[in-house]
Formats: sequence, C-alpha cells, structure tokens
Amino acid sequence: MSKIALALFPFIEDLSRDLLGTLTKIKEMGYEGVEFAGGFSHDVHELVDALNKTGLEVAGWHIQKHYLNDEFLYSTIHYMQTLKNSRLIIPNLPYEDTNTEEAWARTAGEFNRLSRKLSNYGMKIGYHNHQEEFARTDYGYVFDAFCSNIEKDIIIQLDVGNMLSAGAAPESFLRKYPYQFNTVHIKPYSLETGFNTVLGEDSLNYQSIIKNAIGTEWFIIEYESKLLFNNFDGAQSCLTHFKNIRGK
Repeated sequence: MSKIALALFPFIEDLSRDLLGTLTKIKEMGYEGVEFAGGFSHDVHELVDALNKTGLEVAGWHIQKHYLNDEFLYSTIHYMQTLKNSRLIIPNLPYEDTNTEEAWARTAGEFNRLSRKLSNYGMKIGYHNHQEEFARTDYGYVFDAFCSNIEKDIIIQLDVGNMLSAGAAPESFLRKYPYQFNTVHIKPYSLETGFNTVLGEDSLNYQSIIKNAIGTEWFIIEYESKLLFNNFDGAQSCLTHFKNIRGK
C-alpha cells in the first residue's frame, strides 16, 4: 500500500521556529513521511537527527532547478544523500521553458540529461504541475509535450487539485502515463470554493484517483486554505478523511 506524507511548504515558518516540535506533531497526526521544500535553511545533520527522533521518512524535496546546475549539483547530491532523500522535484520553471509545446519538449530533454546524472547516485528528478500545464492543444494538453518525451525514471508529480482547477480530470492523465507518478500531491479543490476547502468536502474523486495511480509510492497531502483551519488542523483533517477513503 502507498504511504502518506505531508507537504511541508505551508509549514516553512513553523519549521524555522521549531523543527523537532513541528515534525513531532506531524508524526503524531499519523503521517509516515514528509516532503521538504525551499532552500537549505537547516543543517542537514539537524534534519537527520529530527527525522530519526520522530521516525518520519523523506518522501522528496521541492527544489529550485538552479540547485542542479553544475555549480551546485554535487553539494546538492551530498546534502540529499546525507538526508537519504532520492526524489528531487522541480516545483516551477521559467516561462520560456514552458510557454509552448516546443519549449516543453526541450525541457524534457534537459530533464532526461539531469536524470541520467542523478541516477548514478540513486536519485530521481521530477516535476510538479500547476494549472498552466493543462492548457488544451489539438492533441491533449501542452504538458503532454513534456510527459511524452521524458524517460521512464522521471517523476511526473501530479498535483490533482491544481489539475482540477484547470478544468482537467486527474484520472485520465494518471491512466495515460502509468508508473510515472511515483508521488502524487493530494491538494483539495472545490469547484465552488476553489482551494478554500478541505479533503472530504471538495470536488475530487479520491477513490478513482487512488485506483488509477499505478506505481505511486507516496500520496503527499498539501492543505492550502488559510480560511478554514490552521496548518496543523487542516493537515489532520485531510489525513483522517484520506485514510477513510483509501482504507487504513
């Protein structure tokens, strides 16, 4: 059965104030892992110590692409090896790398080259979608120009809430590229209230998403709304509902 992690992007300030305390709360909620985001603001040994104390696993890291340039690549690899993280997910890209199908195809080639480098160290690169990737074309979505040209080791980290917010169905996309969704972001989205919702009250069909997520090792919950709950209560509510839907 796939494991469940929590995306830490909304918790960056909490982590800066109290790393161990924040991770301890997340573990006590029932999460099995976490996905980090942002720069390297913590000493890696401090992170390793906190993870060991809580028993949380690392499901990945959202990392800006410049950290994989030649100047920083090997220090990044060393940091991730020490952390025992094998998934490096790019959360956004410059406009000129994504504004056309041709640009996406070129970007796919660059990801393929980076993937081969990282594979020597037991690591995978991936990309996290937003809304604009699902602009319609004559043949599907503009994002297909990337997904159809990447090698099989590259992770398509599908954010199901972002995809639905673009008016596209996550299930059909999961079926189109089986085994490439090593991690999937579970972000609640409502057709009525947008991201101001919580899992269980939103518009996503999670049973169908889980069924079609072939080869997914981690479902990563990301709670975004600031109107309904605080970060911790929202993360707890989403986890409880997701486990009830999936089956514990």
